[in-house]
Amino acid sequence: MAIIRTTYHGRLADLRAQNTRIASRLAEAQEQAQTGIRVRRASDDPGLTTRLAALREQHEDQQVYADNAEFGMSLLDRADGALTQMARALSDANELTIQMSSETYADTDRQNVAGLAQGMLDRLLDAANSHFGGRYIFSGDAYDGPAFDAAGTYLGDNGEPGVPVADNLDVQVGWDGSDLLQGTTDIIGAMVNLVANLTGGVADDVQTSIVEIDAALDQVAAARTRIGNEYLVAEDALDLTVSLDIELSEELSRDTEVDMAESYARLFELQTSFEAALQVTASSRTNLLFSRI
Repeated sequence: MAIIRTTYHGRLADLRAQNTRIASRLAEAQEQAQTGIRVRRASDDPGLTTRLAALREQHEDQQVYADNAEFGMSLLDRADGALTQMARALSDANELTIQMSSETYADTDRQNVAGLAQGMLDRLLDAANSHFGGRYIFSGDAYDGPAFDAAGTYLGDNGEPGVPVADNLDVQVGWDGSDLLQGTTDIIGAMVNLVANLTGGVADDVQTSIVEIDAALDQVAAARTRIGNEYLVAEDALDLTVSLDIELSEELSRDTEVDMAESYARLFELQTSFEAALQVTASSRTNLLFSRI
């Protein structure tokens, strides 16, 4: 009798273990069919855990890079607008300088238009202190404060802050105003000198400002080229980021999502197997019970 009892309990234990395994697989298949996701936890596919973590990290990086590129493009657009304002102020100053350098005007005529030149200088300084998103564009790393004071003295530092827009690639979002705007030619100094020369009223002094203002216009043109190049970098980086983001999303989908047709076929197969296993267990329990009588 002892041998029969051991065989009876062992057989039922084997059947219960088999049913538990099938039930576990069935539950997994039901979850996948309902969610469409194959890998939800590390235990679902340990071999994919590291790869998925890396893909998700890259995917998140692309989103950060895209935000940075869009921010950079907006700031660079604002910087170009500021330089355009400076160029207009300098162009107006250039016309005034050429006109007032003529001997046909009296010293008092030149002195009377010095206020016009001061207004152009104020416009130039206002553009030089342009800001975007709370950052003064031409203050270097000291972007929390204005780049220039009312006298045209530089208040920033020589930093050139940037934001990452791709792996190992930054886009510049701040400039050392003492370099960009006062490098080869001091555009603010040229305007300050013009105001002083007009105030003095001497034609020869005003004529010296013609060369300075022309050089200042060249300085602004060079600055616009630098900013334009950075804009192109940001634009290309954004295009690349969007493309990579799509590729990474597709890879994540392939690695984590299920083929719905295959998922439902597997679910049906497991449901059938589980029902059959339950029937076998019930039948075996009955037969084994009678074998004990």
